[in-house]
Amino acid sequence: MRFFFHEKDKDVLVLALDAQINAYGADDMLDELDRFTEAGVRLLIVDCSQLSYITSQGIGRLFRVHKRVWEKQGEVRLAAVGRVVARILEITRLNVVFQADPTLDEALRSLKEGEG
Repeated sequence: MRFFFHEKDKDVLVLALDAQINAYGADDMLDELDRFTEAGVRLLIVDCSQLSYITSQGIGRLFRVHKRVWEKQGEVRLAAVGRVVARILEITRLNVVFQADPTLDEALRSLKEGEG
């Protein structure tokens, strides 16, 4: 997984997830995210375009990401969620917590419209 600021809006941090998210490496993700939120980042898009599967530990970590950003009065959006991951989010009812957009650019647009 990697973090980068969106090329069209430098206020939006993008978390690009790899093929799977599980307990391994997810704690590093949370530590890195803490550094960004402490530095003032409040808008996060989780790019799921490369995510093919998410474990229960990964779901817990994703929810913790949401909680940490929300506690800083921020917002998290999911982008490009595939069918398998969308179904897992639906089963766990996290589809109610996370707003998902079909593409990264649409998530950015939706996130910025929500600010105004």
